[in-house]
Amino acid sequence: MRCVKTGDNSRIVFYQENMDEISTINLNIPIRLKVIAVNTKKADKEISISPELVNGFLWDAAYSSDRAVPIGDFM
Repeated sequence: MRCVKTGDNSRIVFYQENMDEISTINLNIPIRLKVIAVNTKKADKEISISPELVNGFLWDAAYSSDRAVPIGDFM
């Protein structure tokens, strides 16, 4: 899994091939953040995982695929 993030953990992006779950248990996220998932192999729309994310979150996808998971406000 690849991860890029800002120094204050307010914006994080995960990418992984064959991803079937995402965990934020060890990220020390200081605030509540919006989370979506994007399947990079299909023309799916964004999947809203959680309107607000807190530290210790675990998401299990319905199936394994290449996914990008941006966490935070990117607008």
